Amino acid sequence: MLWVLGAAVLVMGLVATRSGEGRFIMLLVAAILVVTIVVFSSLTVEVTDMHVRLFFGPGVIRKSFLVAEIREVRIVTNAWYYGWGIHMTPHGWLFNIAGFGAVELTFDSGRKVRIGSDEPHRLKDAVQRAMAGA
Repeated sequence: MLWVLGAAVLVMGLVATRSGEGRFIMLLVAAILVVTIVVFSSLTVEVTDMHVRLFFGPGVIRKSFLVAEIREVRIVTNAWYYGWGIHMTPHGWLFNIAGFGAVELTFDSGRKVRIGSDEPHRLKDAVQRAMAGA
């Protein structure tokens, strides 16, 4: 995703330097894409005794879940059409930047959340250890 966005920024920048009409719009869109690249450059997940915390890129977008409210954790594979980013899926909210592997958290309320990971087994194990200690 980052490579595609980077290529789009490059193309828009080149086109904007060569055209008079729409230059401002192209540069504005390119700037928005650069911000998107920075914000969604990485997804970091931290598991503590009390929380599962995640943040994108430099930490502008953050989310936290209480370990005590997690009823179940399991490894899942997201369908390709679920895409990437932050959005609702048929299985609850998805937080993901790449790939299809994820860990699904089911809460006492029945609500579900999926967190994308390139190491879903490690993430699942960490959440289970935190749940055992809670």
